[in-house]
Amino acid sequence: MGMFDTLVFPEPIDCAQCGTAIPSTQTKSLDSTLDTYRVGDVVSAEGVTTGVLTERLYCESCRKFDQKIYMTLWHSLITGFYTDQAEAERNLLAVDRADILYYLGQHQRERRRITGLLYRVLGVVNSYADYTASEDKEAFLNEPFGFLVRADLKEHLDAADPLKSIVEEYRQELGRAGEEVGWP
Repeated sequence: MGMFDTLVFPEPIDCAQCGTAIPSTQTKSLDSTLDTYRVGDVVSAEGVTTGVLTERLYCESCRKFDQKIYMTLWHSLITGFYTDQAEAERNLLAVDRADILYYLGQHQRERRRITGLLYRVLGVVNSYADYTASEDKEAFLNEPFGFLVRADLKEHLDAADPLKSIVEEYRQELGRAGEEVGWP
């Protein structure tokens, strides 16, 4: 079967046969490296820079590949997914610098958000490791300025599995990025 990439649509596309909402599709038209792409992402597939790629949607309910989807690429930037080829071509010709700056801004905000969350997770996990290694746990939790680092830790210590509790808290906050990297 080989590897593929996943294309996630901004809004699910309804199956033309049964109406089931299809949130994504798989493709071998890009790098086939098991990456996930959305509108605003840059693909690194060689030979693909600008144009309209046609993919077939698979509907789990009907078990058919009867419907086509059109992905627009502008200089390797995914600019949209369409069910109508003429609409895809029109929108590809309308891409401008404002669109590119919008996508760049979205990616930069998401990167800062995820980086901040990962630093918070790392801080809580490091605090937990220090806590488990400390001989006087009460003194560890109450040392001066310890509240700056340990505030997030205290709420997890009463859980049956503190590490699992930490993961569960941040799973929701990481959202899409966590799903893409296989957050447990």
